[in-house]
Amino acid sequence: MSERRRWLFLGILGVVFAATCSIGLTRPFLRHQEAVVARYGSYARNFARMGVWESRFGMIQVNAPDMSVFGDWREHYYPQRPALSAVLLSFWTRIFGDGEASLRVSLILVGWASILLFHALARRLLPETWDLIATVLFALNPMFLYYSLIAVHYVYALLFSLAAWAAAVRAKEGRKYIVLMVLSIVLGCFTDWPPYFTALSLMLYFWKERRPVTVAIGAVAVACFGLNLLHRWSLDPRSVGKLLAVGAHHVALGGVSPFAYVYSEAREIGLYYTLGLTVASIAGVAALVRRREWTVLLFALFGLEEVLFFRQAYEHDYLTISLAPFMALSAAVGLRDFWGRPNLKPLSVALGVLAFLQAAWVNGDRLTRMGGNEPAWQAAVLIHEQTKPQERSLLAMENPIIEYYADRYASRIDTIAKKLSLSPR
Repeated sequence: MSERRRWLFLGILGVVFAATCSIGLTRPFLRHQEAVVARYGSYARNFARMGVWESRFGMIQVNAPDMSVFGDWREHYYPQRPALSAVLLSFWTRIFGDGEASLRVSLILVGWASILLFHALARRLLPETWDLIATVLFALNPMFLYYSLIAVHYVYALLFSLAAWAAAVRAKEGRKYIVLMVLSIVLGCFTDWPPYFTALSLMLYFWKERRPVTVAIGAVAVACFGLNLLHRWSLDPRSVGKLLAVGAHHVALGGVSPFAYVYSEAREIGLYYTLGLTVASIAGVAALVRRREWTVLLFALFGLEEVLFFRQAYEHDYLTISLAPFMALSAAVGLRDFWGRPNLKPLSVALGVLAFLQAAWVNGDRLTRMGGNEPAWQAAVLIHEQTKPQERSLLAMENPIIEYYADRYASRIDTIAKKLSLSPR
């Protein structure tokens, strides 16, 4: 395929992706899991209002035009995750505002960039034509398409992970690609936790032929983790303990049975990655193991968070977005393996059609169905309209969407800490 036709194909795919993601572009954040993007919209609003440097690169969980209503607002840092995704989002909101449409458009652009980086990677790992098929599988599967509009921190983390790998597969072409890879790892590690697993996959990729690079990647990841902890300690020495406590909470299964956990994970993969893509991925993994080709299998390490943090994975279905590159690449390998066998060629076509039809159904359902956030949204809108910036409210509900829409002192129930999120001084 000529370069012109390839870019035309990618352009059409980008238009389809953006057009689909634009369904309900201006609607309130009332769809499944959209409280997540509302929360990051609140963090970005604070960075834009107060300044990144002035807020010490910390995500602040409270919102109000006059932050003095909270007393010392520095007591309300969010300790669980690095802040770079919210910082980058704040640069966008300074120019285009922090409304629903603005936040969604910014994430569509991040999704576009991720698709292009994935294609650059797939082109190095798969034969011609099959790299484009893998790119379609990556871009349009519901796990990536829908949750790239939701999980701000994960989609930025995936962007930097793909950038690191796209540079890594070209490392033999010059030192600049090593530099780009390391830079992408650093940015990823200051965005969220999954890029640390990306660093692990790259360490294994370089282990056999370029062991010094492996050591360097490991050193960079350890240094970034240390700096993240140091940053939290500098904000509030108690936040390191809070981070570890949250990690312990996410690791503990508690009331979740192993069967329920495995069932929920299998359901997420079968639903959001589609049955057709999942079956093709399983076949692709079998073909790769049979041929002893390990590079694509390394992308499965992106999803280690699903295995290590049981409760978090059980409670948040969007964590599986980290597996999107692995699922798309391995599925393309599986479809190609079926296509190469005359008696199984119809199966390759059938799985592709099944994946397309299920993706259309799930994407349409997720992008049009409201539910779950309406009471919190209505309450938050009323608080914003009926109260002044210095007034306080109390809500008997838990939903991060409240901070985004109320933009006021609104104390709510913290279900993890078992207390009010804000206590009057």
